[in-house]
Amino acid sequence: MKIRTPDQLDEELEKELEWRQAELRAISSLIREIFKKPSRIDTQRRAMIHSGIVLLYAHWEGFVKNAATLYLNFVATEGKDCRDLTINFRVIQLKDTLENTSGMSKSLCNLLQSLDKVSDNKFSKYENAINTGSNLSFERFKEITCILNIDYSLYESSAMILNERLLKSRNTIAHGQHQWLTSDLEDYRELDETIRNFMETFRNQLSNLAITKSYLINP
Repeated sequence: MKIRTPDQLDEELEKELEWRQAELRAISSLIREIFKKPSRIDTQRRAMIHSGIVLLYAHWEGFVKNAATLYLNFVATEGKDCRDLTINFRVIQLKDTLENTSGMSKSLCNLLQSLDKVSDNKFSKYENAINTGSNLSFERFKEITCILNIDYSLYESSAMILNERLLKSRNTIAHGQHQWLTSDLEDYRELDETIRNFMETFRNQLSNLAITKSYLINP
């Protein structure tokens, strides 16, 4: 599917966000209900919170990757030459070349030559541009915001929550060390709110880039 207008992008981003948010609201509701019942044992409460953490991470990573790709799809469908786009799109277009280049001097030489050559090409290589590495830490997310040319400072104050409370907890569960994780309801509520706000902010940033034509050197 080609995304041809900012309105169409906005609609696709909203659809991508809403079904994920609906699932997160649903599991959050289930977690709250199980904590209301004094008969529930700690193992059951812990299992529900750990399930919520795993789902939070899955939707966070999935949304970042899919939403970013939707935005790049929109820019590619515009059919602009790379010279008319901000420099990050030339870097995306050269991603394969850069990854296959080794050696500092060779890399610099290739980069300078390739940036010049790619300027006349139409931006098109977006489908695999966003790599979360199945391990979306704040550092990797920051790289993605740079690739997209959006402001990462909106998330910076919560970097520790993303790395320590979400990513580390998700990995701990996956590696079978879940017995050491907290099963505190308030901790989960804060994490849930933070991640869902991150997703909403990211969606709005991408939509605004399209509306304001910020992907163009001369909007």
